[in-house]
Amino acid sequence: MCGIVGYIGPQDATAIILNGLKRLEYRGYDSAGLAVIDNDHIEVRREVGKLTRLSALVSESPLHGHIGLDIRVGLRMVSPARGMLTRTKG
Repeated sequence: MCGIVGYIGPQDATAIILNGLKRLEYRGYDSAGLAVIDNDHIEVRREVGKLTRLSALVSESPLHGHIGLDIRVGLRMVSPARGMLTRTKG
């Protein structure tokens, strides 16, 4: 089971995505990440463990943008969360 959080809008996406991940944390996931687009550049942060570890990583290495999504959070994963971000024309 996984949850998906996405945001497109005028505010910084990072805080909104992290807040959405906090709402999903009760499901028992042990891996999480996020991707944010900033001027045609995709920044990714991911971490194994509780969401507090991802939040700490984002504090140490911030990312900013107006388009973002969580990276698939997985149950009992050994490696960090993985995700897929695609762009379409039109």
